[in-house]
Amino acid sequence: MEISKLYEVYTEYNKRFFNNELPPTNLVTIEYSNRMSTTAGLCYPHERLIRISYPYAEKYGWEETKSVLLHEMIHLQIRGHGEAFMRKMRDIQAKGGNVSRYSKGRAKVNWEYVCNDCGIRYERSRRLKYGGRHHTCGVCNGKLREWRVI
Repeated sequence: MEISKLYEVYTEYNKRFFNNELPPTNLVTIEYSNRMSTTAGLCYPHERLIRISYPYAEKYGWEETKSVLLHEMIHLQIRGHGEAFMRKMRDIQAKGGNVSRYSKGRAKVNWEYVCNDCGIRYERSRRLKYGGRHHTCGVCNGKLREWRVI
């Protein structure tokens, strides 16, 4: 997953989905970060910087990495995930772009919480306060039990 390939994809997506309205590649920095474990990507529009989690890219592969890049490219134009972001995302999807509001999961999972009643699992990078005893399942409202993932 070379950075040069990400710049090629950026150029292609800028033309295909943004009508070349985004800054050209010589004015944008795209980089991987080994430190990002709770998010797939970040965009700093004022610095024209897109940062992608290397652990996330390794875990989920090239196609998902391109999807994260496309998501962050929207943030070069639009802050947050409000209605303007959703409109642009739907427009890109209508043109065949693979982009979504949420990533597939976390790059690094250290804790897992399992509902005692329905068995649904919740993955977390950080431990919930009080070991999750004060949290309940979002599906059935059952109590959660904590598992340490190594």
